[in-house]
Parts: sequence; C-alpha cells; structure tokens
Amino acid sequence: MEYVLATLNILIFISIPQTFIHTWLACLIWGIRMSRMVPRLLLFTVVTAALFDIAFLALPTHLHMINANIIYFLVMLLMFRELKLSHRILIQVTMSSTIILSDSLLVLLDIYLSNGLIEQIKTGAFIYKVIWIWPALLAFGLICLLMHRKQFAPAERVLHYIQRQRRPYIFLFILLIFLQLSMLVLYMSTRFLNGNDNHLMIVYYLGLITITAVSITSIWLLVKTRDDAIRSTQQAYVGDLLQMITTIRGQRHDFINHVQVMYSLLKMKKHDQLSSYMEEVVDQIQMVSSMSRQIPTPALSALVQAKSAIALDKKIAFECECTDLPEELPLVKSVDLVRIIGNLIDNAFDAVFELPEDERYVKLTIQVAQGRLTIRLANSGFLTERERRHMFKPGFTTKHEEHSGLGLAIVSDLVKHYGGKIEVETSASNPIVFQVTLPMEARSA
Repeated sequence: MEYVLATLNILIFISIPQTFIHTWLACLIWGIRMSRMVPRLLLFTVVTAALFDIAFLALPTHLHMINANIIYFLVMLLMFRELKLSHRILIQVTMSSTIILSDSLLVLLDIYLSNGLIEQIKTGAFIYKVIWIWPALLAFGLICLLMHRKQFAPAERVLHYIQRQRRPYIFLFILLIFLQLSMLVLYMSTRFLNGNDNHLMIVYYLGLITITAVSITSIWLLVKTRDDAIRSTQQAYVGDLLQMITTIRGQRHDFINHVQVMYSLLKMKKHDQLSSYMEEVVDQIQMVSSMSRQIPTPALSALVQAKSAIALDKKIAFECECTDLPEELPLVKSVDLVRIIGNLIDNAFDAVFELPEDERYVKLTIQVAQGRLTIRLANSGFLTERERRHMFKPGFTTKHEEHSGLGLAIVSDLVKHYGGKIEVETSASNPIVFQVTLPMEARSA
C-alpha cells in the first residue's frame, strides 16, 4: 500500500506536470503544431507518466532515463501518428534534454548542499516536491505561455533546414549531442548516487564513444556545410551563365535577321527607315553592356550582365544605376554580395514575370555614402499583408513548386551577418522596394 501511495504521489505532483510542461516546451521550441494540441498533450502525458511511474521506485536510478525514453517513444508513436518520425524524435530529444538539465541541478544540490534530497523527493512528504520541483516547473510553464502568445519558435528555422536536407547529417548530429548529454547524466547518477563500479565503467566507455562520434560529426558537418555553400553558389553562377549563353545565342540569331533587314532597306534605298531601325538595334545592344561597365567590381559586373541577358529574354525592363562603388569592398565578401543582389533580382524577376509584358519593370540601384553600401531593388507589383509578414521565413513562397522559398531568407541571414538591415517599402501607387544597407567600415570599439 505504501508503494502505491508513493507512486501516486510522484505521478500527480511530479511526473504529469513535468512531462506535460517539458513536452509542450519542446513543441514550441521547434514550432511543431498539432490539432487540439493541449488536450492531446495532456492525455499523452497522463498515459506516459503512469506507465513510467509503475516501475519508478522499483528500478535503479541509472535505469530511469532508459525506461522513460522507451515508454515516451512508444506512446508518442501511437498517439501522434500524423507527426513525422523526425518530428517525434526532435520533441523527445528536446524534452529529455530540458528535463536532464533540471534534474542535474537536483543531483548537484543533493551532492553538495543537502545529502538525501532526491530520496526525500521520491519517498518523502508533498512539501519536498513543492519546494524543490515546482519552482522550476512554474518557470518553464511561464516560458511556454510567453512563447505560445508571442508565437516564438527559436528552432523553427533549424527544423526547416533539417527537412530540406537530403542527407540527415544535421539530424544525426543532434541525436549524438543528446546521447552525449544522456551519458553525462548517467555517469553522474552512477558515480554519485549508486557507486556501482560496473555501471560506471560501462557509462565511461559509452561516453568516450559518443564524444568521439560527436567530434567527428562536428568536423564533418563544418566541412559539409562549407562545401554545400560553395556548391550552391557555383550552381547559381553556372545557371546564370548558361542562361546568358542561351540568350546570347538567341541574340546572335536575331542579329543575323537584323543585318538582313538592314541590308534589304539599304538595297531599297530607304535610308530614313534604315537609320531608325539601326538606332533601335544599337540601343538594345548597348543597354546590356552599359549597365555592366558602370560597375567596377568584376563579380557584380558579371552578375548584372547575366541578369540583363535574362531580363531581355523574359521581356523585363531591367535598369541598373551604380554610384561611387569601389572595386573592392573592405568588409563584405564579393561572393556574399553577389548572393544578396542575385537573390533580390531573382525574386523581382519572378514577381514581375506574372504581370503583363508592358508592366514588367525592375530597377537596381547601388550607391556608397557615409561609409555605407545601399542596395535598392524596385519592381512593379504589390505585396499582400501575409507576404509582407512571412517573406523572410525559410520555405515560404507564393510561386510554383520548383521554387524553394529560400532566396529572401538567405538575403536576410547574410544582411544580419554583416550587421546591416533590410527594409521593404510598398504602397498602392509605388513599386515594391527592397532596401539593403550594409556597413563599409568596421565599427569603432
């Protein structure tokens, strides 16, 4: 009877509120939302906590976490079938990590301040649970309420990034970090609470293995991330280059037709019509080269020339103005500047291409003043309030399925990286304007 009362005591005052709050927190952190989320989480919490607490007092301390994770995974698998397996694993890893951190503090308090604290919480009166467990639960609960009301999900971008990867190396890295943290807690519980040398040696070797695995994965992840960034930039360059070559071939074909028309007008001695026709052809040819000549930075000049060729092919009126731009920028890398401007132009081209041909207008303005580089990209069209709110979120797009919705998110991340800012201006009578401001000089200490 005492065992049953002690188990109910732990179930009602520790396990249920702890599991519910930490699971809710994990869902909020990753931005994972479900229908009827709170009542379903409450039911899930009661079932999970009850199954766990049946064997809580009977199992040794170092087996509690293993038992709890197995039960948690199986119950979540049954009750949240609509969630992806990766989502369920991320929720469990995050929930377990936050519980591990809070419980680790109790272990330290038990070791250095109040010997026997954990045993009092497990088998003692209700007051011990209120004093040592509930303050942390209330703090986590307040954090959950604030995140829920503000719709704040700090790891939502990471979740989108994980979902976009064909190879789950980042997901594997997160799991290894969790395993390493779990080994640390198992080591502490075995070393300080049980004193069992056999368990200690097993945990010690498991810890060494996980530390080695996490270190190797970290190095691999850094190299892989760098290679992916280089490859994506190269693919963008190659795509623009191929598009430019295709457009130039088409222009060459058109130029042959232009020569034939001019030759025919000359033979017919229609000099006025010939002069007018030649002026139109020359203006069209010079339009592409004139924009690239005014940009001294080689990478940007090549980008503008490629985009100009694409604009001609898509029947888009594309203009570029450049003022006082140096050949080299002291703080901003050319490759990042190309990524910022290239993504802005691509986004503008996609937006205006859906408009009638006579309304397709894009203008790029680049200028340097007062130690700052200002990039303005204006295009015809309009933005809805939903687009304005979510345009910088990874994966958000109003275009077709082949669009990844990453262009503006990449621009936003790069601008923040360099300590700049990005603003969007739009109204019913004026075009959409994206303005990026980047520092050209290092900040004084």
